[in-house]
Amino acid sequence: MITAAALAAGVGSAVSQALYATTNQQHIPPEALGRVLSVASVGAFAFGPIGPAGAGPVAAAAGIPAVLGAATAIQVAMCLAVLAVPAVRRLTPPAPQRPADEVAEGAR
Repeated sequence: MITAAALAAGVGSAVSQALYATTNQQHIPPEALGRVLSVASVGAFAFGPIGPAGAGPVAAAAGIPAVLGAATAIQVAMCLAVLAVPAVRRLTPPAPQRPADEVAEGAR
């Protein structure tokens, strides 16, 4: 059971990261992409350890099942909150652009 859950989490994470990277590259101008991704990374690395650091003391007080249940509920709520934003649901890829050499040949 744990192996199946770990496999599902790994696959979900890989797909999520691929979609995240692709969407960022398609919708953020190249000159701003580095800055945007650095801010996102700082947030993830700075605030990421807070959850695991607080989970131990809370689990000792409330019990492991309660903490795991609450963490699951929070994750589901956060996913639903993101999906509730209409702009996220309607996000479409930009129209494909022709390479510069094709555009130059067409102008001749």
